[in-house]
Amino acid sequence: MKLIKDKMKIMESSMSKKAEKMDEIETETKTLTETMLDKQLQIETRINDSYQEIVDNFKTLVNNV
Repeated sequence: MKLIKDKMKIMESSMSKKAEKMDEIETETKTLTETMLDKQLQIETRINDSYQEIVDNFKTLVNNV
């Protein structure tokens, strides 16, 4: 009976460690996702700004011609 209890304790410890690792991975994944979304927004903003600058320059060129 003692052997079974010892094995159960080992299994509980192992499961606990695995659950903690899964929590860490979940947190890291959430952080990575937030970072990637922020980077995507920054890139989209730069593209939109560049596009608007091109359009404005083209309008100015057309008006000068």
